[in-house]
Amino acid sequence: MKKSLGALAAAATLVVPAAAAAHPSVYESKGYTGADRKEQTRYVVSNHGFTTVLRETNGLTDARGVVGYNLIPGDWRAGKDFATIMATGGTGAQAHATCLTPKLETEEAIRSWQEGDPFYNYVPFQATSAGLEDDPATWLPTLQANGYDITKLGRAECEKDAGATYVPADETQTSIASMASGSTKPLEDKLAAATAENTTLAGELTTVKSQLAAAQAAATPLKVSVASAKARTVARRGAKVTVTAQPAKRVKVTVSVSEGLARTLKLRSTVLGTKTVTTAADGTATATVKLRKAAAKAVRALKKSVSVTIQATSDDRFATAKHKFTR
Repeated sequence: MKKSLGALAAAATLVVPAAAAAHPSVYESKGYTGADRKEQTRYVVSNHGFTTVLRETNGLTDARGVVGYNLIPGDWRAGKDFATIMATGGTGAQAHATCLTPKLETEEAIRSWQEGDPFYNYVPFQATSAGLEDDPATWLPTLQANGYDITKLGRAECEKDAGATYVPADETQTSIASMASGSTKPLEDKLAAATAENTTLAGELTTVKSQLAAAQAAATPLKVSVASAKARTVARRGAKVTVTAQPAKRVKVTVSVSEGLARTLKLRSTVLGTKTVTTAADGTATATVKLRKAAAKAVRALKKSVSVTIQATSDDRFATAKHKFTR
């Protein structure tokens, strides 16, 4: 007797961790196929947490298939011989191709490639895994020991023995990959959505940071200061000025005196000298403003301190500072 499922959709619930599925489970269901709704048996096979759905297509519906340990509880198996266990737990689900021949259907042959409790009531006749955590390396030596060329496994190799019949595996309806995808896709979709949202937010954060940097730069005040020095030194070497503004800004620095002092110095202009500088990445710049020739000569001849105004202009901003060069 095989356990029946109401619908194959329940198969998704059978995808369990390997540790929780130490032995295969086989669940049988009925479905229909074709325009005439021909009845077809389907098997949900779960082994070591790997689950697949097979359609009954190879015609082997007796116990020569995957062993369903959900059909033979441990307490029931106690004391039972191999033949009884296989006859009761064996199902019609063949996950592998098989070769029906007496030498491969003995208890010795079936048990030779399996450890402990047999998971399959047959010897697979193929060189590839069915994806149920089954390893061809475990059964290929048995086939070699029985005289088969494992590089040619197929109908011809099987039926070279008189009376042998090659039987392909039952067709896969829902693959292990599809079953796993059904379990993980919702999470993958959520992860993809979260990743996309994170990318969007990261872009928005970059924009905000740029806007903030621009706002901070725009809010940077224009400042100007001049180093203390004697008037004669300034007349000879120029006035050392420091300005603070936005980074990479051109700043024009002007050193001037009052109109009254300009008359005293017999100068035609109140401007003693100018200099244009460009601020560095930190927004600062230093400059030495050389005095015009006539202004320098007049300052050297003056026998008292010189009061000046230092003005810095950049775009629509300006800043001023008062200073006195001592005698």
